Amino acid sequence: MKITKVAVAVLRVPVEVPYTAGGRTVDANWHVVARLITSDGVEGIGYVVYPRPELMTTIGQAARELGEHLIGMSVLEPEAAWERLARRGDWVGPGGLLHTADAFRRLLEARAVDVVILDLARVGGITPWRKIAALAEAHRVPVCGHVVPEIQVHLLSAVPNGHLVEYVPRSAGILTAMPRIENGELVAPDRPGLGLELDETAVRRYEIT
Repeated sequence: MKITKVAVAVLRVPVEVPYTAGGRTVDANWHVVARLITSDGVEGIGYVVYPRPELMTTIGQAARELGEHLIGMSVLEPEAAWERLARRGDWVGPGGLLHTADAFRRLLEARAVDVVILDLARVGGITPWRKIAALAEAHRVPVCGHVVPEIQVHLLSAVPNGHLVEYVPRSAGILTAMPRIENGELVAPDRPGLGLELDETAVRRYEIT
């Protein structure tokens, strides 16, 4: 399961109705899509979405540069891959208040919150998300998911203290389908993995670099 190829694309997906967020007019959702291919022919995808083109273009370039250092790494050893990337990149990690397990631990021990809202990208991915959710459970505090509902629905369904998911379907334009809503609840797909599939026609249409 060695990585043999990493391909990165930056996509601009227009929104039907522009809106204002953080003082900015948002007319498109920008995605950085990364594809990993292994020596066994297995392909995996990952993506991040945000409405700021200058930031996403920079992330796309950084992902290409760092992706080169993943060649030859095993997909079954993610910690080793992160260690190699940390040595190559001039950064430490997401950091910042309430983006790390330790920050959440201090907050929970102080009993300063009634609910924890987790941003999957900023806490560092699925594994840190699960660790923080476990901390919250130990303190009998529910957790909610912030954006990327197509992934958050799986995580929240897998923990006993999962509470609410924020339904902001920014990536609907590049996926063949989003999790469906039934009676006001988001239903986790029962397909393998996260149950997500890229719409390859849409990816080609919206790719800019």
